[in-house]
Amino acid sequence: MLMGAALGGGLALIWAFSYQRVGPFGPRTLALLLALGGFLALSVMPGIKYPPNPPAVGNPDTIGYRTALYFIMLLVSVGIIAVSAWCARRLLPRLGGWNAALSACLLGVILLLAACALLPAINDVPKAFSADLLWRFRLSSIGINFVLWAGIGVMFGALAENMLPACRQRMSFGHG
Repeated sequence: MLMGAALGGGLALIWAFSYQRVGPFGPRTLALLLALGGFLALSVMPGIKYPPNPPAVGNPDTIGYRTALYFIMLLVSVGIIAVSAWCARRLLPRLGGWNAALSACLLGVILLLAACALLPAINDVPKAFSADLLWRFRLSSIGINFVLWAGIGVMFGALAENMLPACRQRMSFGHG
């Protein structure tokens, strides 16, 4: 619950900064796009290079090294999302919305592949460990993160959309 609250608070801060600055998105659409970006940057992209493992799997002597590499990949992923969003915004007038988004996604994939190629590989899972159990753990992990981000995006978007008319009405009374 604490992690969900922290991620929701981070989404709210980014939403407040981005609303009416990044494009013609309504409150719900922007919340869902930011939640998708959070899911990609904090769950999917780092998990491609350094997928989650069950507790106590891996060499305990390398946990600090593995954690450092994971956080580096996490920062790189956030940077890729930010650069891709900036690129889409810059290309929007020339290419239109659809082509700008596709170009930004292609750039993001290229940057992700480059990061995955440059960062060192880690394979600390013992050979005797069940591949089926490992797959189910990783699938469950990504599923939990998807539900978390989707819930945050949907709920925040609905709450923000409901709160905006009341905020606008209060602001108009102060100026009249």
